[in-house]
Amino acid sequence: MTVDLNEELEDFANEHGEPHWLVKRRLAALAAAKDFNNFNVDQWEYFPMKAPAKPKLTHEIVDQIEYQDYELGITQFGQSNFDTSIPDELDDEGLLLTDVFTAFRQHPRLIQNNFMSKVIPEDTDQLTSLHTAFFNNGIFLYIPKDCQLTKPIQLNVFQDSIHDQPLVHNVFIVAEEGSQAQVILNAETIGKMSNIASCMVEIIAKANSKSSFTSTNHFSQNTTLYMKQHAHISRDAKVDWNNISDNGGDNYVDTGSMLAGKNAESHINSISKQNDESKIKINNEIEHRYDQNTGEIEQISFVSDVENASISTITSDKELQSSHVVTGKKNIGNSVIKIDTDLVGKYNYSSAAVEEDEFNNEFKRAIQSVSQGIVEN
Repeated sequence: MTVDLNEELEDFANEHGEPHWLVKRRLAALAAAKDFNNFNVDQWEYFPMKAPAKPKLTHEIVDQIEYQDYELGITQFGQSNFDTSIPDELDDEGLLLTDVFTAFRQHPRLIQNNFMSKVIPEDTDQLTSLHTAFFNNGIFLYIPKDCQLTKPIQLNVFQDSIHDQPLVHNVFIVAEEGSQAQVILNAETIGKMSNIASCMVEIIAKANSKSSFTSTNHFSQNTTLYMKQHAHISRDAKVDWNNISDNGGDNYVDTGSMLAGKNAESHINSISKQNDESKIKINNEIEHRYDQNTGEIEQISFVSDVENASISTITSDKELQSSHVVTGKKNIGNSVIKIDTDLVGKYNYSSAAVEEDEFNNEFKRAIQSVSQGIVEN
């Protein structure tokens, strides 16, 4: 942690026009990171200790960015904002969808006190501290009170691996009281360079709001992915997670819901696939504060190398948990897949060993099942 790095990081923040409070948070997080023990994923590639630098977006790069049209959504490539669309009637109603740096400048009241604080505190571990110090892009979504969205909000995030630059990205969502929304995040890699992707999703679900968040991740085999997506859920509010992880490289995906108010509810539906000999660590967790809370975790993991897989589902009391692990028959030797659970809850665990073709077919069927559920909701 040198003075030069502090200066470079401050220069990057100032070039973005970041407010003074955010620059101070970056520098404080960088200083705090050195006091943490290493993040608990042993021998994984980690953050390069250098300040972000924004590569130029050329026509050749733009031609590689492909996505489906949407009425309401945003597309980002690396550190660049590519496209944003908000219907006029939702704009008039007060819905906000923008890059996170614009939100810091124009809407500090909605984001300043809670960003990397209330949902995922920056001092959780070394990963979150470094993420706060080095984040280089993000999306801010604000759904106003009683706004009932009938069409999904599309978030497209493309990792820039044409250049040697990590993706350090935040999605920050505030769902006001009585609002309802379905958000779909598609994340993938363009380019062949080896890079880190650190992605954080924070959802603040206020009273009586209903949110569904679907993430579909297709990062390349040259990407090491760290993903944390958490929600803070108030009384009578609901957040459902639908996670599809089909990443080529090592990936750590942590999904969690804090049921902070009475009658708060959350469901986590997680499908993950380990490709080739990559390492995979999947954690799903629901924590609640009241007996009236409701939670459910359903997890399916497709594991090709059991020695490099860790699957964890944790709930704090009466939630239903279901975990199913599918392995290739040639890899079932000395299984060290770790299944953690608090057995106070109802818990079902099953496993199956299948041939390679059936392994891939079951994964496709699982994705279709989740996708169908999203359409029906």
